[in-house]
Amino acid sequence: MPPSDIEGLQFLFAEEFPAEQEQQCIYGLMRRKHMSREEALGVHPKYEQQLCLLRSEEGLRRLLASSRSGITQYRRQQTNATCGVASMAMVLASVSGRMLSDEAMLDEGIFAVRKDTLMREGMTLVQLHDSCRRMGWDTVIARPRSVTELENLLAHSEDLLILNYDMTAAGQVPWGGHFAPIGGYHEETGSVLVLDPWPYTEPVWIDLEKIVGSTQGCDKKSGEPRGILRIAVSRVSSVICSDFTARSDTTGKRHVLQNSATVGDF
Repeated sequence: MPPSDIEGLQFLFAEEFPAEQEQQCIYGLMRRKHMSREEALGVHPKYEQQLCLLRSEEGLRRLLASSRSGITQYRRQQTNATCGVASMAMVLASVSGRMLSDEAMLDEGIFAVRKDTLMREGMTLVQLHDSCRRMGWDTVIARPRSVTELENLLAHSEDLLILNYDMTAAGQVPWGGHFAPIGGYHEETGSVLVLDPWPYTEPVWIDLEKIVGSTQGCDKKSGEPRGILRIAVSRVSSVICSDFTARSDTTGKRHVLQNSATVGDF
């Protein structure tokens, strides 16, 4: 990748995205966690210091040297509870090239939970698994119990992976249960790129040890265990229907993570 492209990528993340993102994070802490502005301003710098954000120089270095996951499209979730919907949309877009909004996905009627319930409470891992099955995708839930098991999954699987994890346990304090696709694996540092769709946070590299720890607990509302959803990419490709993907969302921001870490389509 030419140095000029890398410099442009760094400028995009470091100069434009963070200014918006910092305010989003502070707003989210005040609104969702009922913090004062002073408290939120104290949390945000610690958040950035403790994590390897994708937009950082180190984050971009890892992206250039990583094994890509097959999930190359990224966007934010569009409501507080649709992280699972957004994660499915990223998988679909990575195969079809078209990104559907949360609303368009919900209107398809493919989810294994009522729309009003999903909009209010989100989904469990089992419900996301069942929803992917209703799309015709071959899926299985994996629950690696050690870093070695997770390393083997990342190194030897061609499946697309959606992480169901506890954000605080992964270092994304002070947020809770979440879905996010895995966008890459950096073997040298033992970390994965979490394509976090939450509006108040952002894509980040997280150590495998934290990933394992963040998937060990149970969903507080349902009591169901967390884990990783594996989706067979060949099966996703074979069931893409033109009438389904024709309704592409062109209103929201979409980031495209292509080969050599190119980012565009903002």
